Amino acid sequence: MRILLAAIFAMSGAQAQAHEIWIEKDSGGPARIYLGEPDYPTPEGGDKEFHRLRAPQVFQTSAKEVIPVVRRSDHLEANISGKGDIRLRDDDIFAPEMGEDGKYAARIYYAKAGRAEIAPKLDFEVVPLEPGGSTFQILFQGKPTPKEGVRIIRPDGWLKNIKSDQNAQFTVPTDVSGRYLLFVDHNKAVNRQLDDKAVSKITHVTTLTFVQP
Repeated sequence: MRILLAAIFAMSGAQAQAHEIWIEKDSGGPARIYLGEPDYPTPEGGDKEFHRLRAPQVFQTSAKEVIPVVRRSDHLEANISGKGDIRLRDDDIFAPEMGEDGKYAARIYYAKAGRAEIAPKLDFEVVPLEPGGSTFQILFQGKPTPKEGVRIIRPDGWLKNIKSDQNAQFTVPTDVSGRYLLFVDHNKAVNRQLDDKAVSKITHVTTLTFVQP
């Protein structure tokens, strides 16, 4: 499976395509924030692009109440309080890249850990239909985005790609205990100047992690 995944990533032709940001949150201790390729074990010292993860906007209750982070060897840590979900946003990871069509595209990253809250607080977010549930909905700026591709990684390493339905909903089989990772991309056409480049598309990348008892 690793060889197949590597081939898929190589064909994308863009370094940013294989990278995600995700949050790991346990019952106690700080939340851990990673930038890397979640299909593979985190290399010692962190992913080679980890240095690009500098100052994500991390929060729990409100985006106006940003939680400071501490840099470790291969991840960032954020001390959190209470049992609510934790979220982040970061639009300063990779510079805009030119695609095969000769046009520039940029990426904005979002991440959430937990499935206690059903109301979104990020522009692009995967929310459970009920607290602690295994059926989810994909929302962009508060509205469902149907037929989106969803990548699921189970605690045992099982990987599956599915699509959300016409209501932007999908169900994750949670028969294995441990941490689940979900990944969704959403492309939005724009006409914007970023880093002195004319950007015609922004790919919004969101992840969700949760622990199944």
